[in-house]
Amino acid sequence: MPEINKRDKSLFPIMDAAKTMSLVDFWQHIQKNGAPERARLIHRQIDFLRDKPGVDGISPRIKHLIRFETLAEDWPAFAEKNGFAELQHLNKSERLSPWQDEMTPELVAIINELYADDFEHLNYERIS
Repeated sequence: MPEINKRDKSLFPIMDAAKTMSLVDFWQHIQKNGAPERARLIHRQIDFLRDKPGVDGISPRIKHLIRFETLAEDWPAFAEKNGFAELQHLNKSERLSPWQDEMTPELVAIINELYADDFEHLNYERIS
């Protein structure tokens, strides 16, 4: 098992609590408790793909994106082409119910606002 660094250990309390929270409770907890938990747990994906903060869109240096949602299907060909190993699925969580069952209008509004740049630049459909 990989060694866990200090930064990762600081997330354990919320990650352990999240296992028993509904999605709405989790989001409310994150909104209420603020940084640093909030910044690390709800970071927009587009921010990892920009050259600098405030620069619009994805860096032109990025030639290929693989979505988490299709990782199992897309990784083998990408890994073979680029000489990477097979991925291991570590730290798999088990939800008591599908996340879709927990979506409320309040939660949909929070997600659509917070991740507006991800929806726009990464071609995700907004949820409703």
